[in-house]
Amino acid sequence: MSKKNSKRQIEEKNNTTMQQYDNAAIQQYNNTVRCLTGKYRKMEPDCQEGARAQLERVKNFARSETICMRSRMI
Repeated sequence: MSKKNSKRQIEEKNNTTMQQYDNAAIQQYNNTVRCLTGKYRKMEPDCQEGARAQLERVKNFARSETICMRSRMI
């Protein structure tokens, strides 16, 4: 019986160690996600503004090309 008990104790200890490792890994992963989310939130307004500016440049280019094409047709 003592072999079974010692084997069970070793298995329980291993399970506890794995749970602790899993918890630590999950916590580290969550911290990484929080960090990246914070960085994204800081960058997002700049990215949105850059996208808006680029969209306006494309619109202006399209307008000028349309005007140019119309003038060639006349």
